[in-house]
Amino acid sequence: MAKSQAEKAQSRERILSVASRRFREAGLEGIGVAELMAEAGLTHGGFYGHFHSRDALVTAALARALEENEAEKDKTERHGRAGLIDYVEGYLTPEHRDGPGTGCAVGALVGDVARADDDTRALFSTRFARYLAWVEALLERHGQQGREEAAFVLSTLVGALTLSRAVSDPELSKLILSGARKQIKAHIKALPAPGQA
Repeated sequence: MAKSQAEKAQSRERILSVASRRFREAGLEGIGVAELMAEAGLTHGGFYGHFHSRDALVTAALARALEENEAEKDKTERHGRAGLIDYVEGYLTPEHRDGPGTGCAVGALVGDVARADDDTRALFSTRFARYLAWVEALLERHGQQGREEAAFVLSTLVGALTLSRAVSDPELSKLILSGARKQIKAHIKALPAPGQA
């Protein structure tokens, strides 16, 4: 019995791993359950032994992708504004643009989540608020002004990444990334020192 529970847990883990990556690559509606199950090396018929609906899988896979994002941002070596500048440098790159399956779930799925069910949107909102608080802490700005600054930085990051993926002109895509990277960094550097107005 314990072995079958362990095997079931491993199978669920494979499904979530594949779904987390593939949803970021293809969007929440871009791949079906049968294809996900096949990529996980499982039969389509076994899906309902792990999830009661496709929406439940979407929510669980989104949670997994957002957890991976949190683990990635926690690897930032420097703290404060220097750490945020490092993060911006790594976020707005051609490598990140071209690797949505392992990149930021917010940047990959924001448009899809806007059209998703209430549970998925609620999960996204909760995790996005944590992301926002992390940026606010790195900015070393607090209160309403700190939240607004963090929202500006994060919205610009996600918007630039999303737009760089959407345009077909490679030079325009590079311009979007480099321009946003330069402007965000300049904005961060121009902020008053912590403790000043």
